[in-house]
Amino acid sequence: DVFEKALSLTERDIAPSRNTLYRYGNVSSASIWYEFEYVENSGYLRRGQRTWQIAFGSGFKCNSAVWVSLVNQPECRLPENSNGSSSSTADEATSVPVSAP
Repeated sequence: DVFEKALSLTERDIAPSRNTLYRYGNVSSASIWYEFEYVENSGYLRRGQRTWQIAFGSGFKCNSAVWVSLVNQPECRLPENSNGSSSSTADEATSVPVSAP
C-alpha cells in the first residue's frame, strides 16, 4: 500500500501484485514473473506501451524490468487444468480480494 500511494498507482496498476500475493503467497522478488503472467493475460497492453515491473525481496534483493509491447496483447484464455478451472491468473482477478486493511 505504501508504494501504491507513493507512486500514485491505481487499483488496476496494483492488481497484478495483489493477485500474485493472494494466489501464490510471498514469493519474494520472484513474484515479478507471476505478475508478468497476469499482465500478459489481462489483455491491457497495446502496441508501444511500456510496463515497469519492480519486485522487492528480503535484504537487498530487487528485480526490475521494463517491457515494451510489440503487438496488441489479446486477452488470453489458457487451457483448463485437470480440476476444470482455467490456469490464467487474469481470469481470477475479479474474485480476488484486492483491498488490504
